[in-house]
Amino acid sequence: MKTRIFAFAISTSLCLIYPGTASGIRMSKAAQNLLASLPDSLKKQAMMGYDTPEKTNWDYIPKAKRKGLQLHELNDEQQELAMEFVATCLSEQGLQKAKGIMSLETTLHQFDGNRQVRDPLRYYLTFFGEPSEKGTWAFSYEGHHLSLNYVVKDGVLVCATPSFFATNPAKVMDNRGAGPKVGSRFLAKEEDLAFQLLHSFNTEQLAKAIVAAKSPRDMQEGGKAQAKAGKARGLAVSEMTTEQAAALMSLVAEYIQNVPGEVADPWLKKVRAAEQIHLAWAGSTKPGEPYSYTVQGEDFMVILYNTQGSPDGASANHVHAVWRTLGHDFGE
Repeated sequence: MKTRIFAFAISTSLCLIYPGTASGIRMSKAAQNLLASLPDSLKKQAMMGYDTPEKTNWDYIPKAKRKGLQLHELNDEQQELAMEFVATCLSEQGLQKAKGIMSLETTLHQFDGNRQVRDPLRYYLTFFGEPSEKGTWAFSYEGHHLSLNYVVKDGVLVCATPSFFATNPAKVMDNRGAGPKVGSRFLAKEEDLAFQLLHSFNTEQLAKAIVAAKSPRDMQEGGKAQAKAGKARGLAVSEMTTEQAAALMSLVAEYIQNVPGEVADPWLKKVRAAEQIHLAWAGSTKPGEPYSYTVQGEDFMVILYNTQGSPDGASANHVHAVWRTLGHDFGE
């Protein structure tokens, strides 16, 4: 069944601003199909009340147990229905990233031998409320290095954050004969576009963009129900050239376009028209050395950290990347 799953399957102010009607309806129908295939015991495990605190309990570290229903507990038909549902939540770009992230668990297992947590089927589905084209319900798909969180209201996708993608290794240097091929990079553009933009800055721009010579080890916003942004730091988009501003928009778009197009496109239009967006960089300006960056607008943040090592011995080859909606994650 693993082959079938990986062949098939594997934000922003999306919340309450740019709804995706078609996506919301597709998600509702696919969720209903999956839940109808489950026996009562598994359906009970997969479902929680909409207002439960567990809805905003998210994380991306390896865990022996998470909320919801694990893919391992489903038969082949149910697993296929589960991944058909997950596919309705993502664009083709986002789906391929999710697939790559899950497949990296096979490589990590080759290094530490911990099958309990290093497993491409150790991902969990949780429904909050009854999936329907009427009323409000939410959904989480989560495991190591992947956390997708959505809210659907009356058949409309109204929130898709926090949206967390991560890779370890960020670039596969040695797979020990299993998992993604050597050279694979599933979050390449999130890094490459950022470095291209940084290296286009002149001395004065760099002085404003680089806010710290050394990056913290990891993002403080990870796992928190709502991100606390504070005042934006770094270089403002208004201080960039036309070409640099376009490059910044391309970087932000790489995160937004993980969600379905009818949700992403209107938001992209708003971002491109915004003036209050800043890029703050911390750490090295050279790829392969520890660094992080934050792109902050009035109501969103994009954050990436590459500060930790990978099992092949590289010192900065482990990416954490997230999109947060300021004050409105989980449809709050």
